[in-house]
Amino acid sequence: MAQTTVFYNSVRDIVFEVEAAGKTVAVRVHGSGFPLAGNSPKVLPGIGAYGMTQIDSDLWDAIVKKYGEMDIFKNGLIKAGASEKAKAAAKEEVAAKDNGQSPASAEKKAKKAKK
Repeated sequence: MAQTTVFYNSVRDIVFEVEAAGKTVAVRVHGSGFPLAGNSPKVLPGIGAYGMTQIDSDLWDAIVKKYGEMDIFKNGLIKAGASEKAKAAAKEEVAAKDNGQSPASAEKKAKKAKK
């Protein structure tokens, strides 16, 4: 069966439920898994921390059909590719997105406090 690589720009995983072979299947798509709490600003991920998951292409197609109107799809925070060229393009697009979960930098906090 053909495989698709899914790139998801989030620190958390997401689970999609779709119908496959007459039953409901839960498909977990991994985020970066980077724990934000307790890390110093020196090791926090910047924009572009994403997770990669290999799933069956048929399941990915079912996910897009059922959930494609969600903001994470519309905003480009989740993309997929089957060929090497498509994977590279999807990876770059997802990595360039700001998912809104990145911690504020110390410099931005200091500038905001001075105002």
